[in-house]
Amino acid sequence: MIQEKFEKKLKGKKITKRILLVFYFIFWSSALLSFRLFQLQVFEGGKFKRLARDEHVEKIKIHALRGKIFDRYGKLLALSVPGYSVAAYPSKIKHVLKTANLLAAALNIPVNLILSRLRTSSGFVWIRRKIYPAKVDLVKKLMLPGIEVIRDSTGKRIYPLGDLACSVLGFTGIDDQGLDGVEMFYNNILEGKGGYIEAETDELGRILPDGKMKIVPPVPGADLILTISSRIQYEAQEALKKCVLFHHAKNGTIIVMNPNNGEILALANYPEYNPNQYWKYPLSSLNNLAISDLYEPGSTGKLFTAAAALNSGKITMSEKFLAHPYIDVDGWRIHNASDGLEPLTPMHTIKKIIQDSLNVGAASIALKIGKKTFYHMLDKFGLNQLTGIDLPGEAYCLIRNYKTVRKIDLATMAYGQGIAITPIQLARAYSIVANGGYLIHPHVLKEAVFPNGTIFKTPDKKGPRILNKKTDKDLKYLFSLVIKKGTGTMAQMKYYSAAGKTGTGSIAKNGVYLHGKYTASFIGFVPVKHPKIVILVKITEPRYPYWGGTVAAPVWKSLVEKTLWYLGVPPTKGGIKISLNN
Repeated sequence: MIQEKFEKKLKGKKITKRILLVFYFIFWSSALLSFRLFQLQVFEGGKFKRLARDEHVEKIKIHALRGKIFDRYGKLLALSVPGYSVAAYPSKIKHVLKTANLLAAALNIPVNLILSRLRTSSGFVWIRRKIYPAKVDLVKKLMLPGIEVIRDSTGKRIYPLGDLACSVLGFTGIDDQGLDGVEMFYNNILEGKGGYIEAETDELGRILPDGKMKIVPPVPGADLILTISSRIQYEAQEALKKCVLFHHAKNGTIIVMNPNNGEILALANYPEYNPNQYWKYPLSSLNNLAISDLYEPGSTGKLFTAAAALNSGKITMSEKFLAHPYIDVDGWRIHNASDGLEPLTPMHTIKKIIQDSLNVGAASIALKIGKKTFYHMLDKFGLNQLTGIDLPGEAYCLIRNYKTVRKIDLATMAYGQGIAITPIQLARAYSIVANGGYLIHPHVLKEAVFPNGTIFKTPDKKGPRILNKKTDKDLKYLFSLVIKKGTGTMAQMKYYSAAGKTGTGSIAKNGVYLHGKYTASFIGFVPVKHPKIVILVKITEPRYPYWGGTVAAPVWKSLVEKTLWYLGVPPTKGGIKISLNN
């Protein structure tokens, strides 16, 4: 009896245990399930709503029409014309292989490429972007279900004047994204803001006729008005091309700048390219040499020596220096270049040194003023930083480290060797002298006009003064002597006063100067009293004769006369006023 009661009690405890286990299992399972449901509904609900929505909504991007580009006088330089593209709605196509074969024949593209695009789960795919009008008619005549010719809002980028100002304009890719020039630098305002179309679809990806549809229209890009004059640009490119070909040179650069506000009126490089078909040209033709090509300026760099010496007050215009026949520095012997006019006496003032481009004289001046004064002037001219021109790819100057500069380094830098700068840096330096001694900011954008009517204008203002008035006046006088009776007489003009400098710089490779390889250049400003333009002509590796005064000066003179004609600048040395409306 007692045994039976004990067994019943034990059995009851086992049943209670089982019940508790089942209860706990159900409780914790329900808790976990509730927590997971809460997590899915509250924390991840938005995610799953979007996934469900995306299964039934098709979103098609609408690209904005890219802005136009004009020259300073309203001449159209670049525009996007509406293009056409072939698109497919795979879910609507019943005979995929037949459709692919017909499209391949019409568009002249591989069948397999079309098949790979048609055999997709996407409700919309592009078959071919930006097709020619003749192809549009061919595709439309096929009347293929699920195939549509769509007016492509990205359009096709056109440069109506071909290679004119190619180095400034640059070019765009297949989706109208800027890849070089102002197209790249100002891409964010040229491209505008894209829009889109959202439409409800069924399980097969077909747009529901009565479904919800949302259209967000695109905002067109801004139009750009450049500082470039298409007429001056044309003259610069033609003059440069003829010069490079005539002298069998490697390449060349011309920059025409307004020294008073930094506006670039023309910027040309040769070889050049046509941005409508940029892919057909070698990469070397696409380089903007005016802002990326580092070279030793030769005697045009004597500007920095003269400016440092005079502005510091460490020399006077009447002080004499050793200028002939040679000078020994750190065991090296420096001679005058053979294109310099040899003086009859060994001692001369800075007037004769600049006028006749005497390397010995420039070295003597630099050694007297010292590297601290010389480097201080390089910094004031901005050679330790970029000019900030609004074009991609500008290179930094290469200047020896101040701490390691030897006397021989200072002596050679005094006449433009052992220092590498870009053409745009040199053009800005001479512009500083031309405008009265003020630092300026070179630029190619005059103004940007936005779709809402807002207009942004590049400020026409000078930077800080880096040369005092007397130094600036003396420099103008010194460089006018170069053209009057020095190495730059081939740049003399009948009706205009001018100042400038010849340059014949040696070319180094792997630290060794190449025999017979030089850069011939001439840079100057006109008229001397109130300069309107600065022009730089640089020719790389011309065949003998390779002097700057022989190769570049005549080109400079011809281009100056045409530019002043176009700008309507009155003569300063007699004659009648000439002008031509742009």
